Amino acid sequence: MENIYENGEYYIGEWLNNLKHGKGTYYYKNGNIKYEGDFIKNKFEGNGKYIYENGEYYIGQWLNDQIHGKGTYYYKNGKIKYEGVFIKNQLEENKN
Repeated sequence: MENIYENGEYYIGEWLNNLKHGKGTYYYKNGNIKYEGDFIKNKFEGNGKYIYENGEYYIGQWLNDQIHGKGTYYYKNGKIKYEGVFIKNQLEENKN
């Protein structure tokens, strides 16, 4: 099922009780993919790939719309920028 929002962005994927829930893809209004992966009750949660408008992207775990868990953040050319464990959108520093 597809849903188009007022800002022109749209979602195609699974729903539960009128909420994005399950596997789906969220698109920028220009048609480029913004996020593809798991949703729980309208939020990015589980595993997914988020593509920023500048072309950089993150692949990994999400919790409550935030990068949270193991993942990798890439430059737009595909080279790794950060890799590791993220807590609430921040890369956790090695505390050894």
